[in-house]
Amino acid sequence: MCARPRVVLAPLVLCTMLLVAFIAASALTHEQALPLTADTACEAALDQLSGDSTCYKRTDWLFMRREGWSISKTQRQIAVSHPECDLSRKLRCDPYARCRVALARDVKGASCGARIEWLVREKGHSVEEAVNDTLRHFPHKCDDVRRHSCDYRSVCQAALYSFDATGATCIDRIKWLVRNEGKSVQEAIEATAHHEECHLLAPAEMGWGRGHSGCAAGVTAHMRPPDKDRGDVNQQTRHPEASVVRRHPTPTSMAPSPSA
Repeated sequence: MCARPRVVLAPLVLCTMLLVAFIAASALTHEQALPLTADTACEAALDQLSGDSTCYKRTDWLFMRREGWSISKTQRQIAVSHPECDLSRKLRCDPYARCRVALARDVKGASCGARIEWLVREKGHSVEEAVNDTLRHFPHKCDDVRRHSCDYRSVCQAALYSFDATGATCIDRIKWLVRNEGKSVQEAIEATAHHEECHLLAPAEMGWGRGHSGCAAGVTAHMRPPDKDRGDVNQQTRHPEASVVRRHPTPTSMAPSPSA
């Protein structure tokens, strides 16, 4: 009586094993036919619809309104109220990677980002006006800036609040150099950009002109008197030029006007 069930179960186990093997083989074949890279996965995760917006736009909106927040912390907060956006957190997506590429695209000696920033800084345009004006002159080269809803201020803030190996942020280093060594904001940015973790601030990363970074305005806006009560990191005596791997950027030239 006990032997018969084993005889009946054996074919069932074999069939189950064959079915699992078939499904696994089918999945592998499909995956090989349509390779999914991390960049592709993040692209889809960031463009995921979330109500009347997208996960990228929600992340960018909150990130720009929470000074000192990391991108990962912003993504965690967004996922609480919008679980459809949690995939970008799980994939550890950089929401501004594609915007850095779009802003750095060279157009006749100046990048799309540099042209937009120039109009904001020199002509008093809003960012939206500057983007529209740039696209009127260079609709094909700079169209990705609008297509991905890129704002150079967001990209700068993401670079400024990147953490280095010591746990300090890039903007901490910049503030330290300004307050303790008397450097200008621009000089402090250039010095800090040599640190591997802060290289995204380098002029070459977004095609800023030689000796100029469009992120300077963002630093100035975040410069506050040191708060001794909370032990501001900029009051520490630790020299910001810690021993780290250095990277020297090659700056690009910047045209004097957006339509040159």
